[in-house]
This record gives sequence, C-alpha cells and structure tokens, in this order.
Amino acid sequence: MDIFTYKDYRKFLSDWLILEKKRHRLNATLLATKIRVHPTFISQVLKGNKELSSEQWFSICEVMSLTEIENDYLHFLLLQNRAGTKEVRAFYQKKLDEILKRRLQLQERIKEHRQLTDQERAIFYSSWIYSAIRLFTACNEGQTLDQLSEKFQLSKSKADEILSFLCVTGLCKFENGKYHMGNKHIHVPANSPFVVRHHTNWRLRAITSLENTMNEEMNFTAPMSISKKDFPVIREKIVKLIQEVVEIAKASDAEDLATLTIDFFWPLK
Repeated sequence: MDIFTYKDYRKFLSDWLILEKKRHRLNATLLATKIRVHPTFISQVLKGNKELSSEQWFSICEVMSLTEIENDYLHFLLLQNRAGTKEVRAFYQKKLDEILKRRLQLQERIKEHRQLTDQERAIFYSSWIYSAIRLFTACNEGQTLDQLSEKFQLSKSKADEILSFLCVTGLCKFENGKYHMGNKHIHVPANSPFVVRHHTNWRLRAITSLENTMNEEMNFTAPMSISKKDFPVIREKIVKLIQEVVEIAKASDAEDLATLTIDFFWPLK
C-alpha cells in the first residue's frame, strides 16, 4: 500500500484493515480495543458519519508502525477533512504538497536504520565483504566462524577480524556459538561521503557476477530516449519497487545472500 497515493484517510484506513484481516493480524474490533473506543465508532468513521480526533489518529498510527513522514501525511489528510473553511483546507493542502515533494527521499521512507560513526563507516564501506558477511549471518539461524570463513573464502583470522568489528558496532551479535545479524537495515544517506564507495563496492561485485550468471539471475541495461517529464515518473516507480522489495526481504526466511543494484540516470548530463 502506497500511503502517498491516498487523498482520503478513511479510504487508507479501510484498505489497511482489509489487508490486516486477510493476514489474520487485526480487524476493526481489535483496533477499537487498542485505541479504547467502541467498535461501532470505527464503523461510523469508515462510513463518514464520525471523525477521528488527532489523539485517536496518533494511537492508530502507533498500531500501524508508520514512519514520521507517513504519519504526517495521513494526519494532514485527517485535518484537511475536518477543516470547516476553504482557507483552512488550502492550508493543509499546502502541507500535503510539501510532504509529497519529500516522499522520494528514501532515507525518510526506510523505517529502521543505524547511523555509524564516520570512523566505523570508513571501515564498513571499505569493502563489500563487511556488508555481505553481516547480511549472511541472518541466514539459516546464524553462522559459525568456520561457516563464514568457508563461504567467503577467507582465513579464519580475517573472518574473525571482520566479525569482531561487526559485533563491536552492534551490526552483528554472537550467541550460542553462532553469529547473528543485529540491526535490520542500514541506509547510506544520499549526502554521505561514503555513498559512492557503497555503490561502487556492489556494482563491482555485479560486474564480476556476469562471468558466471545463473538462469534465475537477471541483468538488465536499457539506454532509452525519454522526455524530461517522464524521468521522475519512472523514478517514482523504481522507488515504489524498492519499498516493496525491502518489505519482502524483511519478511523472507533468510537462506542465502542476494544483491539488487539499480541505476537510472542521465548519462550525458
């Protein structure tokens, strides 16, 4: 569900409840219990006969586990819907437009990340191997030192050095003889001095993988002639795809390491 395509908070709430019910996680009655209102009140809200208060909406957002920017967007939709004058509705529309301008910033749309210190980033982004080992510790309920050393063809001393760094920074943890992944996601901000190194590390690995591509793998390069106005349209679709991929990856049972690299740019700028 893409929150930013909705123009009515009720429609989003209704669609969200339908999805939660299909997943056997929540329904309108349980939601009413969580925000301490009568179940018929939620029904009246969805029908347009009642309005949620800001306090009730924030309680619902906590249940939804929304990001700050998603919360703000839906709250302004609520306030706009409750507005009694044209001027007030226009005011909240301006706030909504400002949020929509920010929505392409992936850093605000990825919910969980850990900020490393500059010294830690310098080490972590010095090679793809740090990120790869960290991600692989999520596979098959953890990995031993011997398993990681063999998988990445590293000496035990080098593998131990990398794992020690990952554990000290909290990116991995050691429990019951195995290494496990710590934080769920690390995002490199677009303005980070390490972002170039991060992209380069994995693109070099992608180039290397071309020498031995398997049938289920995919490599795609598509130079194209397009209009200036269509560029942001395609970019937004890619952003939505990335969001979907992140959510699928979070819920996936980790078995092996996969990498997605996407480039979409003006080559003659």
